[in-house]
Amino acid sequence: MERLSAKDGQCADLGQPRQGPTEIHRNEIFRVARRERHSPRGNEDVMADEEHKLHRQMNAAAALKHSLKETLGDDDETMRDMIEGETSLHEMIERVVMSMDEDGMLVTGLASRIEELTQRKKRIEDRIGSKRAMVEQAMLIGEIDKLERPSFTLSLRKVPPKAEIAEESLIPAAYWVAQPPKLDKKALLSALKDGAQIPGATIGNGGIALQIRTK
Repeated sequence: MERLSAKDGQCADLGQPRQGPTEIHRNEIFRVARRERHSPRGNEDVMADEEHKLHRQMNAAAALKHSLKETLGDDDETMRDMIEGETSLHEMIERVVMSMDEDGMLVTGLASRIEELTQRKKRIEDRIGSKRAMVEQAMLIGEIDKLERPSFTLSLRKVPPKAEIAEESLIPAAYWVAQPPKLDKKALLSALKDGAQIPGATIGNGGIALQIRTK
């Protein structure tokens, strides 16, 4: 994960020198400065602020591009080609978010396919069990304890008796195995928020999460 310096916005660990704004970007800065010439701040302050923002966005775009190259590897060559020529941070973010939508559709399709294959697997497993039972029944009727063939050997063996559970709720506690306790994290967090001092636990600082709302 690449880091942006909180002080000057330089991109860390990219191994690239900090670049100045292009001529087009400078013209944009001048236009902004002229629009805000009546601001309490001087034109030089306005230009400095805009140039600082521009540098921050350029460094952020470079960091995002570098991270995508490192993370995607060979899995998303099309995505790498799309962002290779991009310099605008906003457009680059837009392309990444759009690719997330495409990945989401792939995940949905794969989940549906996995469900279909899982159901098919279950049907085949049931079919195997039915065939096994039919062969077992045939050997019992034919009084065949052992059957040797070139590719396999079948034999009937006695199965030890096992407990048949009719109603679990009626079984006495002596026949139950105690389960290890499970931490109630929801109750723990609620208590910490209320100011409780609980040994072995503290409340975290939270964080920032990206929220995406599609139109």
